[in-house]
Amino acid sequence: MSRRLLLPLLLLLPLPAWAHDVIHQVTQGQATVVAVGFADGNPLDFSAFELYRGDETIPFAVGRTDAAGRVVFIPDQPGPWRVKVWSDDGHGGDFKLTVASPNTPSTPAPTTVTPTPRWQILITGISWIFGIFGLLTLLRRRSPP
Repeated sequence: MSRRLLLPLLLLLPLPAWAHDVIHQVTQGQATVVAVGFADGNPLDFSAFELYRGDETIPFAVGRTDAAGRVVFIPDQPGPWRVKVWSDDGHGGDFKLTVASPNTPSTPAPTTVTPTPRWQILITGISWIFGIFGLLTLLRRRSPP
């Protein structure tokens, strides 16, 4: 009986990661830009965010992302920062970043969110399925009749 419960439990383990597949990209210049979006390339637009300095518990800034899913802020000190972003449907993320020095001009990188290619997601999913069934077949062959 316990083997029959193993497969459903194994299939349920990665569900929280699949449900909240959110990625981010940080660009630093005179302002720091955190572009947040889904793995398919859609931005997390008009979503609520909180910005924290270091380990502080009171937010440095609160607001909503813009139409491109960006949080833009001018840090007042270098060091660790934390950005929490979430949408109305529960998707979101909690990201840590390090600001080198505030207000230092640099060559900004593009702030677009790079999506994961569909073929890569498909191959990964198929690999997981074959791996799980291969493991179950191996366990079934080793068990005494």
